[in-house]
Amino acid sequence: MIASARIRLAAAAALVAAVLLAAVLLFTGGADGGTGKLAWQGTPGVFKSGPETDRVLTARIENTSLRDLDFVAKDVRILDANGDEVQSTAVFLEAFVHGLWSWSQAPSQLTEFERRRLGKIVTIRPGKSAPVALSWRVPKGEDPPVRVDFGDGATLPLPDAL
Repeated sequence: MIASARIRLAAAAALVAAVLLAAVLLFTGGADGGTGKLAWQGTPGVFKSGPETDRVLTARIENTSLRDLDFVAKDVRILDANGDEVQSTAVFLEAFVHGLWSWSQAPSQLTEFERRRLGKIVTIRPGKSAPVALSWRVPKGEDPPVRVDFGDGATLPLPDAL
């Protein structure tokens, strides 16, 4: 009788531990802290631009985690299958735009408001999306890129790699 009570107690404790672990993972966004919780919203458009080796992607990225995700455009990297970085640029806008100032007149520090307005930074709330425009160049004979690394472990496959 005592052995069966111990078994039931151990089973109950294991169940409680499993429920607590599931709750922690749910409320922190997953085992990775929610950093990889992005999805393409709809199908990204990929276009040739200029030379044969240049591409532009426009899309919306959706935060499917349970916490705000903050990204910095200069930290976004486009990677090939080996994890090597491809020459690229990113902006969190519907398309690329020219800057507000000439290269010689740009202020040394932009306010957070200006950085958001120019697509240099973005915060995506849970369940919401934001625009992104990416461009990259792959020299002839090099491997094409397969994924986008938004930083902090958040990655998405490029449409050609789907």
